[in-house]
Amino acid sequence: MRKIIIPISLFLITQGIAVAQQTGDRIQREVRLYNPFRPTLSEANKRNFFPDMTDTTSIRHEFTYNVTPEAFSPAYTVSQIRPAALLPDPLPKLYKSYLNLGIGNYFTPLGELSIATERSKTGMLAFYARHFSSNGKIQLDNLEKVYAGYMDNEAALYGRKFFRSAVLSGSLDFAHLTRHAYGYDTIFTSWESEREDVRLRFMDVGATTSIASLRNDSGRLVYDARLGYNYFRQSEDLWQHNVGLQFDAGRTIKALSPRGSARRAGVSDFYGSLHGRYDLTFFDVAITDKARHVLSVNPALGKRSNEWNFNLGFQAVTETRTFSEGGFDEYKTRVHIYPDVSLGIAVIPSFLNFNLGLDGNLVDNSAPKAVMVNPFLLTNGSLYKLPYTDNEIVARVGLSGSVVPSTMYKVSASYTVFRDMPFYSNVVWDNIIITENVGGFFEPVIS
Repeated sequence: MRKIIIPISLFLITQGIAVAQQTGDRIQREVRLYNPFRPTLSEANKRNFFPDMTDTTSIRHEFTYNVTPEAFSPAYTVSQIRPAALLPDPLPKLYKSYLNLGIGNYFTPLGELSIATERSKTGMLAFYARHFSSNGKIQLDNLEKVYAGYMDNEAALYGRKFFRSAVLSGSLDFAHLTRHAYGYDTIFTSWESEREDVRLRFMDVGATTSIASLRNDSGRLVYDARLGYNYFRQSEDLWQHNVGLQFDAGRTIKALSPRGSARRAGVSDFYGSLHGRYDLTFFDVAITDKARHVLSVNPALGKRSNEWNFNLGFQAVTETRTFSEGGFDEYKTRVHIYPDVSLGIAVIPSFLNFNLGLDGNLVDNSAPKAVMVNPFLLTNGSLYKLPYTDNEIVARVGLSGSVVPSTMYKVSASYTVFRDMPFYSNVVWDNIIITENVGGFFEPVIS
């Protein structure tokens, strides 16, 4: 600062002396300043007046503490957990009665009535009745309209009694069917069929009683025994009586498993089953004076796991009746032996399953079942003489599985070697004028 102040002072004094001299000599000068004066300090240092916080005296802080362990017992409240109730889905409500009424074209009335007791642990009793008929006419090729009505009347009374390990069942059945063979060869245009000429009536009355086990444990005997009676009638001299007995039983056989062998997951013990049936049928003497006997026994042994299953067995059937061979009738007994073998393999579990089977059976072609197939047979007793179909060999093969959880597929094929298969052919009249030639009747043809 001194270096700056001293030159400035000397400069001011010198200028003052010069001005004084000029003034004294009456000398005047004009000075014009175009820019304001801005003094500049060539060197300047700012002094730091802040105090220094660095202290040479250090202070040491010491802490002393003690830890005393002590158990902590928080206060808590015990709340009782209610046991979970394992209840099944709610059962649908049952109603004591049901009535259904309706009517369709060709004046076709329908009526159904069902009356039953409510759900009970001791038993149940129910009644069912049904009426279904039609009263229309059908136009034939000759433009004539003929009556083609039919009628079904059914009634059933059935019940069950529950015991600790079994259930006892029984039923009474009644059915009355009416059909009209309305079709005929229109070449005979001069003939007009009356209702009585083409009317076919059938009555079927039956009773059944059975007892079956309610055990779900396959290690105990599971059984189902049934006894039934049936009366079938077409007219006063065309009828038959049938008595049938059926028995099914099954149980796990642990004796066939080796002792001490470890059971693999999913592999079951051998399961043995036995199926038996006996049918006795006798007819009116106008049909035949020989009764028909059919006895069948079917033992089988099976085993299964998560990847495979198989069944080994056979079925032995004896059939005693009148056989027509070479134009002669002979009353004799014929024995049939059928295989009962099946194999299933899970190639890809849940996606691809392979099934293979080989068996056979004797198909019941009795009059009550044949009427359900074709009721328009001639009323000459041929309905009661239909032989049972002998399926000597039935071979089956198939694939099944599921690609996505909501889709399943099944592809199968079968090949059957049979004998005595009934077919039905229209009756062709060759200028024979009888009552039945005005209707569309059929006659059985055995192949």
